Amino acid sequence: CFRRRFRINEAMFMFLTLEGAANYYSQVMRCAEIYRRKLVLDLYTLRHEELVADFDAQAEKVLNFIGVAWDPNVRNFAARAKLVASTPSAAQLAKGLSSEGVGQWRRYERSMRAVLGILEPWAARFDYPHGPPVANSSPDPRLANLLSRAREAARTANWPGAFQVADEAAANSVADSYFDRLLAMKAQQQGRLPEAIAHFEAVLDEHPADFAVLSALGLCLARVGRVSEALARLDDAIAFQPDFAPAHYNRGWTLERRGDLAAARDAYLRAVRLDPQHAQALGNLAALAARAGAWPDVRDFARRALALNPAQAVASTALATAEAADGDVALAERRLRGVIDGQQRSEHERAVALGTLGDVLDAQGRSSDAFIAYESAGEALHRLYANRMADDARESMPAAAERLTRYFASADDSDWRRASGAVDSSDVAGHVFLLGFPRTGTTMLGQALASSAGVITLDERVTLAAPFLQFLGHSDGLDKLATIAPDAVAEQQGLYWRRIRDFGVEPTGRIFIDKLPMNAINLPLINKLFPLAKVLLMRRDPRDVVLSAFRRQFAIDATTLEFLRLQSAARLYDSIMRVTETYVSKLDLDIRIQGYETLVSDFEGETRAICAFIGAPWDPAIMTFSDRAGLVATPSSSQIAKGLSTDGVGHWRNYRAQLAPVLPLLKPWVEAFGYPVD
Repeated sequence: CFRRRFRINEAMFMFLTLEGAANYYSQVMRCAEIYRRKLVLDLYTLRHEELVADFDAQAEKVLNFIGVAWDPNVRNFAARAKLVASTPSAAQLAKGLSSEGVGQWRRYERSMRAVLGILEPWAARFDYPHGPPVANSSPDPRLANLLSRAREAARTANWPGAFQVADEAAANSVADSYFDRLLAMKAQQQGRLPEAIAHFEAVLDEHPADFAVLSALGLCLARVGRVSEALARLDDAIAFQPDFAPAHYNRGWTLERRGDLAAARDAYLRAVRLDPQHAQALGNLAALAARAGAWPDVRDFARRALALNPAQAVASTALATAEAADGDVALAERRLRGVIDGQQRSEHERAVALGTLGDVLDAQGRSSDAFIAYESAGEALHRLYANRMADDARESMPAAAERLTRYFASADDSDWRRASGAVDSSDVAGHVFLLGFPRTGTTMLGQALASSAGVITLDERVTLAAPFLQFLGHSDGLDKLATIAPDAVAEQQGLYWRRIRDFGVEPTGRIFIDKLPMNAINLPLINKLFPLAKVLLMRRDPRDVVLSAFRRQFAIDATTLEFLRLQSAARLYDSIMRVTETYVSKLDLDIRIQGYETLVSDFEGETRAICAFIGAPWDPAIMTFSDRAGLVATPSSSQIAKGLSTDGVGHWRNYRAQLAPVLPLLKPWVEAFGYPVD
């Protein structure tokens, strides 16, 4: 417990010192012994040492105790270790069964002498032998020389030299946390993030309060998608050293990745207050301001960042968007090409600049050149992220959509049109799911409706991931969902509303809108778990949708990776439309299908009808929603800031030639949704 890094709370705080961990253990054991004497418990005691020594036999005994038959799949627990990634045991579990930790305390016996008096009575009580003392061991004579060389290289910023010494130490089995620190830095620079994480964690085994390592580890965890763990490490770093600006910056970067843009901005501002020379934080503040269309802030933050570091790519790209917004597209184009052609640029920075250049060229009517820029940006990002996503064992969105389409095509209609018998016991005034497909106008409508008194919108947060895995992830789960009992529905509803409040939203007494375009795949869950909920399904010309998804820059995950290439974006659209149409024909939904083009052409009339559908009074503030939109975690943010516009309607025609390879796939949906073919 002393070695491992837990999320810090009142109890886990005790583990930060050896004495605290020992005293806490003793207190818990005393309490447990009293419970055992006083309470009538159906209790089974299992020794860790016996479990790892004879796993099958011990696991079978435990299963028998809880009334479950032996299942050989129990042996494959390591493959499912990611499910407990929020605990410090996750890395060990992922390695599989091991007895390496048994008796490991003996290696630290001298360091533990101060607490052995606390622990030895419990060891005797539980029949653990003390064993012989550890023999004195002499330090490796090579260690001092290697440490001296590594530290001298680091002192003079000769990082290649320092890394070489660390490699030499590792090759000769000379261990020290300083070498782990260097090896972590090297792996981080080279993009070998899992290796960097392992080395940083090794440093923390010996130095659990090292706030710089906690901060670096947090950033690595965020970059591999382990965002919750990352925030826990970064919070620990800030708890140990509140004035450490890099930790606040890394926290901002992580929050931005999670989609919590307002909190990200606050973290970046904190980093700048602590370190006014933090060019990266200033650049990211400029980028966030650009997403909100706050052009004076863009210029302020970007120019401050570029004054500190003229090569700051994020600031340059943000400033170019402000220049383009002012109509100086020639200056914006020159600035962006400078970023793209610059020497000190990461591939990700070049890709973002290429995508922004595409927008600048598009605004000039140079569609062919713009498409080349978009395509180059997509390919660059695909090279960066495709291999990382390939390691994700989860089912892809297209595969899930295909599987669910097949299931519901043959499902008994009566199972899915029969109400679960449950009601929503929450204290909200109304519940709405706003969904469809990215780039269909869900963000605009969600922000507009949130302008009405008594309406609150949760924007782009995943709220149904756990029930998706439980019920929609496999056929058995779907069969259970079809006939789910009212008490099980009530349990799922309680978990859902707890999740909503965990996102910092209080829906009590309000009409709550859960806005996430890809929730379309979750319509069976909505149908069964929230029978009183309204569904707003947004539709837009499929050609505009696919083109826009391809052009815009999303935070990359396994689903948005599909948008980086035009063909895969069109295939994903096709698969989601097929499963959505299948759902609509099978499920008993209280649904309104809303056309984007109709909405923007008669905004007042359509929003009045939508408000009547969801049970909200129409509010004139809806007409000026863009004045209050602020930061939203989608590529629509800058468009929302401009207000209502029909500019995107029929924009696909400017790219007719480039869209030719996917038009046959989209044509059935164009016709089904009533759009003109030409």
